[in-house]
This record gives sequence, structure tokens and C-alpha cells, in this order.
Amino acid sequence: MGSIHRLAGLLSLTVAVAVVGCTAMPTIGGQSLTQAVQTAADLSTADPSSTDLPSDVSSQLNSDLGSDQTAAMGSIVSDSISSLTANDAINVSGALADDFGTTVQALRAFEVRATPSTQPSPTPNPSPRPSASPSARPSQSPSPSASPSASPQKPSLGDVQKKRGDELRKKARKDLEKKKGAAQHVDHKVVDNGDGTKNHKVVMQVPDKKGRTQEHSVEKKLAADGSVLESHVTIKTPGKNGQSIVHKQHKVFNQDGSASVTHTSKVTRKDGKVKTITHQRTQNADGSESGTGTITGYDGTVVTITFTKDATGVVVQTARHEKAKIVVEITKAEHEDTATVKVTNLKTGKVSTTTIAHCGDLEPSDR
Repeated sequence: MGSIHRLAGLLSLTVAVAVVGCTAMPTIGGQSLTQAVQTAADLSTADPSSTDLPSDVSSQLNSDLGSDQTAAMGSIVSDSISSLTANDAINVSGALADDFGTTVQALRAFEVRATPSTQPSPTPNPSPRPSASPSARPSQSPSPSASPSASPQKPSLGDVQKKRGDELRKKARKDLEKKKGAAQHVDHKVVDNGDGTKNHKVVMQVPDKKGRTQEHSVEKKLAADGSVLESHVTIKTPGKNGQSIVHKQHKVFNQDGSASVTHTSKVTRKDGKVKTITHQRTQNADGSESGTGTITGYDGTVVTITFTKDATGVVVQTARHEKAKIVVEITKAEHEDTATVKVTNLKTGKVSTTTIAHCGDLEPSDR
């Protein structure tokens, strides 16, 4: 029935075009009548039970689903996986920016060489000790033996970030090397904030695996020791069927290495309608994360998300679509190209599971 209604709408639009003839063309929803007819044609020819997934994957997940559930499931899987792979790409962009001018190690080494005279000043502080009685001095001599029993010093923010960066480079080595070799028109700017911090901005053009040009912008606020206090990463990329996609991630770091993370993927369809995928997450010093989010569809439908990542980088994202009565759980390791998808039909309780290969090929759904 959905297809019949859409086709009826298309026919009415076609009649409207015939009536208008050569007079001034009205607009519908900000589109010209011609564009509206084309959009309606696209929707009318789409199978409501089809998905954006490979047919073998879709068939394994939708055997128990109705047509509306199948369409919702396909959209959620495509949108979620494309957002997770964008998160991987954002991590790689940050590493690329380091290689193109904001290497933390190099900056830390520079700061150490530039300020050696400041190091001796704290050491002449044993002045209070002579005021103690001589009898107390022998009791202080075993202090070296007490140091091993003292709690180990916590790693600094820079140390935590260096460790995390080294882990990232191991996981994403192939992707990092490929993009580093293909990056074009790299622009690097540094602004001294006058308070010991510096803002670094690196803008790169990087082709995706389909040869389309993406714009990557990485902004980092660095402390005097080179540790990153805050970062903004934006990736602008064309999508399928005329989509325009913007991925953004904002991180604010704490001194213990933890951070607050805001991730947004905004997909603009060729008819001007917008879909957004958002995460609000807390990142721990060991790299694990947890948080919640939403997928807000082109028609305003909201799907709720929960997000967890363990310290090894394995992500579990669960999306619940109340209207369609389905839950989609995706498990994917960072910088890996495969994912496990589990779909639960809340109407029947049936659970279907499959594996998706080549996650990088999936793009946000047009639905």
C-alpha cells in the first residue's frame, strides 16, 4: 500500500506539472516542481522492503521482519557502521595531523630544550630540613628505602596520549600510510595563545577509497609540554546519490588522560533533508568509552543509541527503534573492516545474527 500511495502522489505531481505548463514554476518544500517530481519518482520506485545492505546480508537479517522493519533495520545498520568507520577515519586524521606538523614528541622535546634553566630552581628546597633537630636526621636517612614502597607516580597527560597514539598507529598502520601518501594540499597554521598554549590547525585533502576528495580539518590546542588539551576534527565528504556528509568530533581532555567526546555525523540528502547521528561519550584514560546518542532520520524519527568501547578498542553500539519495534546491535573493533550485526524483532522475540565484511563500503542510508 505504501508504494501505491507514493505512486498516487507522484501522479498528482505529474498532473500539476502539466497544468502549470509554461507559467512560473512553484516550489514544494524548497524544491522546484521538477526536483519534487524527481524525488517522488525515486521514492515511488524504491522497494519498501529493500535495504542498503548486500543482499546476502539482508536476507540473513530480515527473514522474520515486516517490510517497514526491514527498511528501518537496513538504515540503522548502514548509518551506524558508516558512523563507526568515520570515527576510525577521525582517529587517523588526528595521527596524520601529527605527522604533518603537530607531533607531540617533537614539541615536548622542543619545550625541554628551550627551558632547561627552569629545572634546577625547584631543587634548592631542602632549606626547611636544617630546622629539624639533629636527632630527627638519622630517621630521615632511610628515606631512599621508603621510596619503593611509595605509590608509583601517575602518568602525565602527555604520556597517556603518547601511549594511545602508539597503539593507534599499530592498529591503523596500513590506512595511515595509504592516506599519508595520498594527502594533498596540506596547510598547517600555528597560533600562539600567549598563555603557554598553542593552537595547531592542519587542513588536508584526502581521496577516499572510491577516489572522491574529502576535506579533513584537524585543530588541536596544545599545552606547553605538547600534550593535547582539546581537539576538533571535521571530515567533509561526498556520499552516494548526491549526499553531502560532514563528520565532526570534539574532545576535551582531563589531566588524567580521560576526555569528554562529542561525535556528530550530518547527512544532507540531495532534496535538502537532513539526517544526524550523534554520540555523547566519556573516554577513560585506558581508551575505553561509554555513552549514548541518537539517529534522527530525514522524517524526524528518533532512534536511541547506547555506545561502549573496551580498552582493546572493541565497540558495541545498540540502536533501538521504538516505532519499528527492532533493536540492532553492532560489534566492531576499531580499524577493522568487519562487524557482527544482531537484530532483535521486538514483536516476535526472534534474533538474527550475521557478519558484514567491507564495512568501509557502507554509506549512510537515503531513507
